[in-house]
Amino acid sequence: MGFSWLAAAYCLWKVMFHAEQDILFMSKKEADAKEILYKVKFMYTHLPTFIRIQKVQDSASSIELGNGSRIVSLPATEDSGRGFAGSLVIIDEAAFIPWGETVFGALRPTLSTGGSIILQSTAPNAGGENLFARLYHDNVENGFHRIVGPSQESKSKQMVHWSDNPDRDEKWYEEERPGYTDRQWATEMEGDFAQSSRRVFPETILTLHEFDTNPITKEQTKITWKTGNFGELYNEEPIEGERYGIGVDVAEGLEKGDYTVAQIIKKSTGKQIGIYRTKIPIINATEEIVKLAAKYNNAILAIEDNSIGVAAIQIAKKRYNNLYRRKVLDKKTDVWTEKLGWRTTKRTKPLAIRELELALRDRSVLLTDPTTRRELWQYEYDDKGNTNAPQGSYYDDCVMSFAIAWQALSQVKNPESRSERIERNKRRKRKMLKRVRNSSIGY
Repeated sequence: MGFSWLAAAYCLWKVMFHAEQDILFMSKKEADAKEILYKVKFMYTHLPTFIRIQKVQDSASSIELGNGSRIVSLPATEDSGRGFAGSLVIIDEAAFIPWGETVFGALRPTLSTGGSIILQSTAPNAGGENLFARLYHDNVENGFHRIVGPSQESKSKQMVHWSDNPDRDEKWYEEERPGYTDRQWATEMEGDFAQSSRRVFPETILTLHEFDTNPITKEQTKITWKTGNFGELYNEEPIEGERYGIGVDVAEGLEKGDYTVAQIIKKSTGKQIGIYRTKIPIINATEEIVKLAAKYNNAILAIEDNSIGVAAIQIAKKRYNNLYRRKVLDKKTDVWTEKLGWRTTKRTKPLAIRELELALRDRSVLLTDPTTRRELWQYEYDDKGNTNAPQGSYYDDCVMSFAIAWQALSQVKNPESRSERIERNKRRKRKMLKRVRNSSIGY
């Protein structure tokens, strides 16, 4: 029995034994919605007569019982469920629902009136901005609970695994597995809706950086996030003598475009201590980021030198002096020069992403922000082996700014300890004395 049958059985139980229940069952297409209602009606007709409550209305899209309870089944459209404030909403194949965020927003009144929403899905190609993926990843912050299957595999993944089905064993696996590609098997049978075969940052790495904090709602158990003077979210104030690196992925500042994101990393621990994410115009965003860099002990500021980033660098260099510089070989003169900003190319991007992945793996860098984590989790290889966010309404601004910040720190030396500072001063005095003695002998 699949989850659609279980959901249909739950709906039937609820309307049979509870009066005045208003239930909405939603799926991605009209045919799918009718199929779900068919399952409800099939079970209803096979119940013993003494249990069944008399139907007062029965159509292709709904069924209503004599106790005032009803089930409505609808396909997902932009207006589906708008104004519905019933006792239960079940969204089947939620990862494939068109206009998922719009539909979910329209159904929020169900929660505010004490009702419940259940989302179930397989989810190939679901990423950070996909409704199901977003709610799955941020389930605690959004008030949702993940359904956990009985096997150890399911408990580790917090989702139902193919091995939870008692009819599926290793023999079944050996017979069925050859009929699927790696990608199909990972998403349809392993419950891996981030497509593990394409994932750049595996779940095993990201789980090393688990946290229970949502910087938007400020709910926390481990990390306290605060909103700074410049609109950034931060979990640690600048410390005197500490060094910091800031990476910036620049966008145009359009309402429907990408975000401009600045990430702050602490040099001594590698901890991600702040993030600034905005869609305001580039001039205003750059000014705020410069203020942020100055606040964090004149942090090294690495702005991506691509398209609109050139303008941001020109604005920043008039107001700030500690900008990241990359070495560039002048092909005409064969002389190495320095240029401002981080340049993302076919050579430097794989390098930056790979070094970030290694740093996350050995915890040289410590991830704390849920938005960055969600983007890392969905970040994937495409068919040509390049790394990007999946096609559609997805972002990788946090990923790139995080990688750039980590590269920027390569130009920053660790803060000196007291003993190192004393030893450096001793060496300086010895050199000065030696210089004085040499000059005296020469005289």
